Amino acid sequence: MYHLWNGSNPFPKCAEMNILSESKYVNIHTAIEGEYQFLLGSAIIKHNDVFRSSWGNSFRMENDNNTILAEKISSDGGETWTEYKKLSQTDTGFGRSHGVYFEHMGKLYAFCPKAEFDRVDAYPELKMEAYVFNNGTWDNLGIVLDADFWPMCQPILLDNGTLVMAGLKTDDARAAVALCNGANLTQWEMKVLPNRNQYKHWGETTILKQADKLIAIVRAELGINCVLVSESYDNGKTWSDLEKSNFPIALSKMYAGVLDDGTNYLIFNPMGEGADINARDALCIAVGKDLFERVYIIRHGFETKPRFWGNNEWCYPYAYEDRETGKLYVVYAKNKEDCELAIIPTHVLFE
Repeated sequence: MYHLWNGSNPFPKCAEMNILSESKYVNIHTAIEGEYQFLLGSAIIKHNDVFRSSWGNSFRMENDNNTILAEKISSDGGETWTEYKKLSQTDTGFGRSHGVYFEHMGKLYAFCPKAEFDRVDAYPELKMEAYVFNNGTWDNLGIVLDADFWPMCQPILLDNGTLVMAGLKTDDARAAVALCNGANLTQWEMKVLPNRNQYKHWGETTILKQADKLIAIVRAELGINCVLVSESYDNGKTWSDLEKSNFPIALSKMYAGVLDDGTNYLIFNPMGEGADINARDALCIAVGKDLFERVYIIRHGFETKPRFWGNNEWCYPYAYEDRETGKLYVVYAKNKEDCELAIIPTHVLFE
């Protein structure tokens, strides 16, 4: 059993968690009837004093062939969002879906999957594509990883100058990462995390960097009911076998990161306490230095019902820390229709 949670205290039930104080909630995008009605997988970054948020938008269902990577921007610190635009290119028969941002050596990049999104659970010809932001427009750099890798979290710059990006190997839903030498962001290599115990998982992966090791945190499948974990001590070249942890979650994508002061955080959906343990009706953040030891609620409960999609849920989070203002910007999908932002002063994570 891998310890992510400080076992000196039991993991709290949702009713026992504190709701974050001082947080502000901003609507970034609302689905429009008759247009792109499905939304999933938001990302966010600040570049040249402008916030950008992107997500996958589909017409009627999850990941159809009309799926695009859409984007809005904010010039007032995330308070208001304007200029809905298509970030991705359009090819007949191919769509693009939600991806990640990355700022490197003064330039802004976006990575996303390109595929024939004909079914929610099948992605023929999926490859990772990249874009670079130049003079107000996104230029397509083409396929940068000729493998079935879906990027899930932004790349992490390692001490040796290489980059590691967490994702999902789509043809068999295995946990995977992509590696790059840091000098050429158009050449990546996929590494699949070993799973000799054959734990069932839908391998949406996120990574924590801690001193001399990387910790891959992986979404499991039904019956596991906890995070799966793998470690690397050689900058992501090799990984340990996936193992169960003492951190319970619902079945949903997570997002991990490290705050400016070295505090680790993990944004996730906790297990429900009713008949549906995977309800995604709460979105939480766990924090701690070495082990996670405190949990707060970001969102819980719903004021409105979905208009076009079937379920109420807060899901698929992504985050960016603005170190200048001391705020954590967390984006997520609301009901798989709308994109919402929580602006969290980081000091409340220590109260």
